[in-house]
Amino acid sequence: MKKLLIRIAYALGVVWSSPCTLVGLLMSIFYRPQSIRWSEGAIELVAGRNKKGRTRIWGRPGGQTLGIVIWYASEDGMRNPRYTIRSHERVHVLQYLIGSVFFALAYGVEFLLRWVGAPSWREAYRALWWERMARHYAPIMDWGTYGTSYILTNHTP
Repeated sequence: MKKLLIRIAYALGVVWSSPCTLVGLLMSIFYRPQSIRWSEGAIELVAGRNKKGRTRIWGRPGGQTLGIVIWYASEDGMRNPRYTIRSHERVHVLQYLIGSVFFALAYGVEFLLRWVGAPSWREAYRALWWERMARHYAPIMDWGTYGTSYILTNHTP
């Protein structure tokens, strides 16, 4: 019964986060994916390279998540299921499943507010509550059940 409830919650989250997922898929115009796969409840893509050989992902050395779409700067990001960029970005997928457009807005507003008081955008990014949660949960989530079972049964730090 618990697995069924988790699957229903995931399906509702996919529908709820579909506007953000659509934006993530539209990023294909700019990022020009090298590879794509469906894995454990997320669409994973590897961004292409520009003429200088650099990844096309804006401002991100590793990954970027929009809805259930995860963009990686390289294949390395999605190879290792342990704590890596992949695990970190999957926490953001869960945040989108719960918050959808409201998560995107809250993330953006918090980033802008922190950037005003931070010496650099990187420090503002690292200080985000959403990023701290992703760093906290990434090593301990069970992605076989979309990560939702852990959040539904445990408290946030």
